[in-house]
Formats: sequence, structure tokens, C-alpha cells
Amino acid sequence: MISLRAKFNELKKIDNQKYSLTFEVESNSELEYLDDTTVPFKLTISKLRKKRSLNANAYLWVLCEKIAKALQTSKDEVYEEMLNRYGTYDYDDIGYITIQIRNYVDIKRLGGHWQLLTQDDDWSGYIKIKGSSEYNTKEMSTLIDGVVYECKELGIETLPPHELEIMKQAWGNMPIKIIDK
Repeated sequence: MISLRAKFNELKKIDNQKYSLTFEVESNSELEYLDDTTVPFKLTISKLRKKRSLNANAYLWVLCEKIAKALQTSKDEVYEEMLNRYGTYDYDDIGYITIQIRNYVDIKRLGGHWQLLTQDDDWSGYIKIKGSSEYNTKEMSTLIDGVVYECKELGIETLPPHELEIMKQAWGNMPIKIIDK
């Protein structure tokens, strides 16, 4: 599988059922893999999102620790709860990552972050949640906003709104490589 950053150049309609797309990409040794035009490829296109700053994740953990202190629990338990409430589900090429396991199996043995979806006498169904270190700017912003809301509900001091906005804007200013003509 090849993952490339690309600049979209052109879309041409060939007929009612076909289009031709043109992209510009940086030189990459894996491009030789695409030389065989007789083999069909699966192409996935997504918008390039800017990565969030490490300050955002550090601030998330500070807030989780404050909530944990107020609720007399661990910051890890608070983090898991915040991911369950405000986190982003993980997915792959097929769709959301879900699993069904017997109730006697502890989901923590699988690693990662899981949210319970369904449960009966014998089975439990879970959906995987991405860890915050995997979040892009938009996902992290949603998570931070949710955790800030929880803090306010508990009377916990957070950054003033204007400082939160500055931090959010800084997430959007992380350098990314753009391909120009």
C-alpha cells in the first residue's frame, strides 16, 4: 500500500460512467509500483488534515488529572471516559473497527480503547476508539471542548476562552508540506 501527499490538478469526464483524475505527487521510490497499467488499483482520496500540536495532548492530560482529583479516581479512568464521551471511532478500509467477544473475556486484554455497544447474557459488542495521540486538529478540538465542558460542570478552572482559541488556532498552524507547481 502506498500513501502519498498529492495536489489535485484536473478532473476530466470521459463519458457518463468514467472520469480521468490527475494528481501531482513528490518523487517517491514506491511509485514504480504503479508502473503496471494493466493491474487495477484501489484508490482512496481524503483531505489532508493538519496535525494537532503536542500542547493539545498535554493540556488534555492536565484536565483529566484535575477531573480525577475532583472525582477521587485515576486520570487514566477519566481519560477513558472522556474518549467514550467525546472521542473519535477508529476505522480501516472496511469501516469502523468493531469486535464481539464473550463476556468472560476482559476487553482490556486486547489493548487500545473500546466502547461497549451491545451486551447480552453471553456476548458483548465493542467499537474501537482512537487514542488522542492519533487525532487530527478537528478531532482533538472536539475532545478538548468536551473535557473543558466536563471541567466547568465540576467547577474546575480551565484556560480562559481566548487562550483556548489561541491554542486551537496554533493547532491549525502546524507546518505541512504542500506541493506547488
